[in-house]
Amino acid sequence: MEVTMRQGLRICSLLAALAFAASVQAQDACYRGGSASGKLGFSGVLEGDPFEGEFREFSVRYCEAEGIEVRVATQSATVGNRDGDEAMASGEFFHPAVWPEATWIGGAAEADGKPRQVPGTLTIRGIRREVTVTLTAQRKGAGLRLRGETTIERLDFDVGIGEFEDTSFIVNEVRVHFDLELDR
Repeated sequence: MEVTMRQGLRICSLLAALAFAASVQAQDACYRGGSASGKLGFSGVLEGDPFEGEFREFSVRYCEAEGIEVRVATQSATVGNRDGDEAMASGEFFHPAVWPEATWIGGAAEADGKPRQVPGTLTIRGIRREVTVTLTAQRKGAGLRLRGETTIERLDFDVGIGEFEDTSFIVNEVRVHFDLELDR
């Protein structure tokens, strides 16, 4: 069977279009998860002693080509004791009655299992700051494992103001860390 030049060009064009479509589909793969699929925690130092906390309600949308979006219900912050949890919900900390949600919108990152420095915008209490997260995204079956961390200065976002502003009482640096399983 002899293929003409015109038929050869059509075949090449069709193959190129199929390859492009497959590439776009792979890049546009989006994954979702949240509090049921992992942990979003934070840690710091209070009166010289380390403490751990977590957010019990959050959602994550990760698209390799578009980037990542994290939404956190601020009223879900807990440090595991009544006094601490009441403080987290007060006007001095997250004040969820006024600012019910915190967000981090970050850039795109390959899901290749390698740690990446992903820049993004963190918004807490209506205050926006650029925050880079060390993020590792790795395909796991049909899903994705997403883990990472960053350190922020809480006073940059007016978290722990008033009587809690004293950094000898609560250290300014807070480590935020996460480990999530996302589904497509």
